[in-house]
Amino acid sequence: MIQLELLSNELLLELFEYLNINHLLQAFFGFNDRFNQLLYTHFRDHQLNFHSISKDNFDLICQQYLPSIIDQVHSLYLSNKETSDLPQLLFSRGFTLDRFINLHSLSLYSIRFLHQFNQIIYQCRYLPHLIYLNIIKCPTFELREYILVQSINTIWSIPTLTHCNLNGIQRSEQWVCRITSVSTSIKYLSIEKSQCELSSLSHLLKCTPHLKKLSTVVRCSKSDECLDCVIPSMKSLKLDFRGSADLLKSIFQTMPNLCHLTIDISQMYLDGHAWEQIINNYLPKLKIFQLKMKFQFEQNSDSMVENVDKLLMTFQTTFWLEEYRWFVRCHWDPSDTLRSTIIYTLPYAFNEYSYSNGFYSKSTCLNEKDYWTYDSVDMITLNNNRKTSDDTHTVPVSHFPNIRHLEINFPLNEHFSLLFPSFHRLTSLHIHVDTNPNYDQLQMLINQALFLYSLRFSPAQKSRYELFQSTSKSIRRLEFPYTPSTRSNNFSNQDCYNLINSPLGIQCEVLSICFENRIDILNLIQKMSNLRLLVFKYEDDNEFFRSVTPGGDEFVQWLKNHLSPSHSIIRDPRSFAIRIWIDRQNHNIKSSEYQNIFSWFLPLIKRFFS
Repeated sequence: MIQLELLSNELLLELFEYLNINHLLQAFFGFNDRFNQLLYTHFRDHQLNFHSISKDNFDLICQQYLPSIIDQVHSLYLSNKETSDLPQLLFSRGFTLDRFINLHSLSLYSIRFLHQFNQIIYQCRYLPHLIYLNIIKCPTFELREYILVQSINTIWSIPTLTHCNLNGIQRSEQWVCRITSVSTSIKYLSIEKSQCELSSLSHLLKCTPHLKKLSTVVRCSKSDECLDCVIPSMKSLKLDFRGSADLLKSIFQTMPNLCHLTIDISQMYLDGHAWEQIINNYLPKLKIFQLKMKFQFEQNSDSMVENVDKLLMTFQTTFWLEEYRWFVRCHWDPSDTLRSTIIYTLPYAFNEYSYSNGFYSKSTCLNEKDYWTYDSVDMITLNNNRKTSDDTHTVPVSHFPNIRHLEINFPLNEHFSLLFPSFHRLTSLHIHVDTNPNYDQLQMLINQALFLYSLRFSPAQKSRYELFQSTSKSIRRLEFPYTPSTRSNNFSNQDCYNLINSPLGIQCEVLSICFENRIDILNLIQKMSNLRLLVFKYEDDNEFFRSVTPGGDEFVQWLKNHLSPSHSIIRDPRSFAIRIWIDRQNHNIKSSEYQNIFSWFLPLIKRFFS
């Protein structure tokens, strides 16, 4: 530690960015006033992130450190993704949001209970500096909608809020049209998981009159709707749209100063001439145009190649190639009898992509080899097991250098390695395997993905022994999706034994699984020493679905009777899975553990300066 004290404050703050909250607080807090002040500075610029934390570390932070830093935290991340009921546990210890007096940003991830979500949003009223609110990947709320509407109106009443991401709210109901408050502060709004009719969008714009940037989904089922307001402040629009061209034009008419349009269209055909007319007539200030349009060519005598050629010709006018230099690429599958087609502007601007080496492709690029690197894509579903055609229109090999999530079928074909120059950003892998998986291929992929954290495995066969022998220094999360129709992923006693004694099982921290025998649950928690969260279903867990006994959930009560009371055990209200946040209670080991961390950390610093 004395060697660390010789470093400048600027360098120490840079080094802090490589350590998580547990490392920082347990290693540096309380060492001296200088390090305390550096930690305060760090938490003003970085999140206090409770996304991936063990129960015992959470308890330790709440008991020893949070009271001293709570008024210095500017950004807070609360999550139930890899915890269990964390927000409620935080509040029950007295750390309500009003105590985070300097909080500027709040992120909520996978909040499963609507009453809990409502409680958090209600407390946001007491945050005088809150600017950013991010609701991320929260499951569909199953409770009464009026509670959700109360929370939304509370959000619209926060006077300091400028950036609001509501993508985590997944509802089919038209809750948007039930907003009654008017926000004069919200300028950046994202609602990408709830569909709006045009009337709902009109209401939203009236309740948020100073929007500069909007991201939303619009589904128009009525042909006589229109927007009856104008938003001159709107500069950027990201729109997932399904409806008619006339309704789309009515949206653009309300945004005369729009500069940036990103639009994903389904089931509507507009050629280059139509888009040119729309942009000239309704979007005179547009500078950035990012399009993805999915449609089906009509059945006619022309071949797909002829249809595509005619379409691309409409995107090769002076407007497209010279005035704006906007190029497009068209993909289609010649074996698709529905004649489905996708056309998009280049470079590709969307984060998700579904790839098949059976696609054909043509573009308006002067050089067909341009724009084959898809930098924006971080999530890809890959179907690359078809034979590559020798046709001249076949897609050249695309490159996806920034993939974070990959879903793919095994075994792989010989072209797989050409798609990805590296896997240095890959953190999540979902594999589907047939009856003859090639585990050597899987190990080869894992070896290249140095930061792979999560492995989701959907087998078509029962045996997993070879999978458990795979090795990785980075994988900490294992998921085996529940398949009630085949029960192919239910773990027997032998499966559990193999997992416990496997390289992946020994280092696993988060596990999602389905058990055949309840006694295996206790055995696995006891013997997988690094496990901090277990999410599972149990094959004979039928009591919950038949009735609720006077004593409550019988199976949850059985678990509580057989496990430590310091564990957090709840049933997910949406999936009905059990979530156990495990408390290892190894506080007396932690100090030596973090000393070991610096046994390698200090030599690393020495090499940095040598």
